[in-house]
Amino acid sequence: MRWLPAAALAAAATALRAPSTPRRLTPLRLSPAEIMYEAQRDAMAASAEQEGALFVGHTSPLRTKKLSYSKKTKRRGKKASGFSAPVAAESQAEKDAAARWRSLKRDGILKIEGACAPATASLLREYVVEGVDKARRAVLEASDPADESMKRFHATTEQPSRSFFKPRLDDPQIHAGLGELLGAESKLGDLFALACGGDDAVFYDYNALRTEPGCARQPVHFDTPFQETPPLFTAFVALQTVTAAMGATLFLPGTHLQCPSRCEFDASRAGTERRDAMLRAADARYALLEPGDVTIFDMRLLHCGTKNLVADAGGRTRYFLNFTFCNPRADQSDLGHVPCIRPGYERRMTLRDARAELLCASPFAALGDGL
Repeated sequence: MRWLPAAALAAAATALRAPSTPRRLTPLRLSPAEIMYEAQRDAMAASAEQEGALFVGHTSPLRTKKLSYSKKTKRRGKKASGFSAPVAAESQAEKDAAARWRSLKRDGILKIEGACAPATASLLREYVVEGVDKARRAVLEASDPADESMKRFHATTEQPSRSFFKPRLDDPQIHAGLGELLGAESKLGDLFALACGGDDAVFYDYNALRTEPGCARQPVHFDTPFQETPPLFTAFVALQTVTAAMGATLFLPGTHLQCPSRCEFDASRAGTERRDAMLRAADARYALLEPGDVTIFDMRLLHCGTKNLVADAGGRTRYFLNFTFCNPRADQSDLGHVPCIRPGYERRMTLRDARAELLCASPFAALGDGL
């Protein structure tokens, strides 16, 4: 978990020794990473809250970029003759995808309005909420609840305020929605193909992120360390309106590259004046979304989830449907991000495969429920 701040380790060690009030039942089994995460939780929350104060009065909404099309220039030289094959005209969808990719490549973050219809987003939300309830029952009834929870929630115990739910792919209820989002000439699918080096991009993550009112702010972090070839791109699909009070994601455009502010971030430590000065000066944008809108970002980019306020202050339960694709030409040795997808689907498909499945009579039937 790359976003855990190093500065919190000392406070976490103290927290391990100090008595605390239990917040929930202790899970049957914790992974080493989760043991450390539990110890760091309070220290991280306090550190992130202090960090959030640095952005007060210095943030603005993430805007939808107007598409800018590159002009085609005629090549000088001889005219084509004889049996020369004609070049196929570029479709409007291809032009739009290329324009979006230029913006995403430059800024590391792009907001897309209407990646799927609002009604589709609403149906997907209902499906996810129902799926979370079913998954919770399955965990309670399992002979090994911790193992079952890991398969379904990406953790041995689902956290009350924030969790990842891993949906199945073979359920017909979601295929129309997945087709809108990833199918041929879809805004998101075409952009993933360009960003991740082609339609052989690996289907890496498929999950739904839930946060509840009162969910703490995250510290600013990146999900995958810098390398020249961007390895991972993630899309957050809003399944309901997302306001600032609901924990809108904060992005620092341009910090996916080795720009001065990113170099300063990497060279400093959380809580130091050097890091604080960099964050105060950052161009920080928060994503306000309507159902069906998407933010897609380069996972090298600095970002964080802001606090989902208590209900009386406007906080609400928030769901994103998340997709990540991996560029197979990038260095895979240190991605810093393990797949968050059902184990039976992990690294089993490419974007090309997923699009082909969505055209079948029974999409993803051969993969089953992925458990």
